[in-house]
Amino acid sequence: MNKLLGFATAILIIVLLLIINYGINKRSEHIYLIPNDYIGEVQIVYNQADGEHIQRNKRKLVFLIPQDGLLRISNNEPEYGWADVNYFYVNSSGEIIRELFVGKEIINTRLSKSSTSDSHSYLFTVYTEDNQ
Repeated sequence: MNKLLGFATAILIIVLLLIINYGINKRSEHIYLIPNDYIGEVQIVYNQADGEHIQRNKRKLVFLIPQDGLLRISNNEPEYGWADVNYFYVNSSGEIIRELFVGKEIINTRLSKSSTSDSHSYLFTVYTEDNQ
């Protein structure tokens, strides 16, 4: 009985620590709006003096990707921690056409630090079997 109680207590402590850690390290939801039918690499370059500043709105950051797939932003660097991340194709009016899924249409997600400047880049590739 004491072993069972000790085991249950240990599990409860681990679960509570995970919940606390998730809450502390949770970053804003990231939403990537990609031009409809865009195929190829998307790059978001942080810490660009002439870049657009992405405003946080209700714990969400919305990134509107231009037609060439390169978005330069003035935000200093990416947030770290757990986050909800969603990718969508949008039409020219910014209306969502459909969701894209990691591992299916979104591949090769990665964060890169420049060796020559103080900027980071978030990169991912949009790929669909429809547009091989």
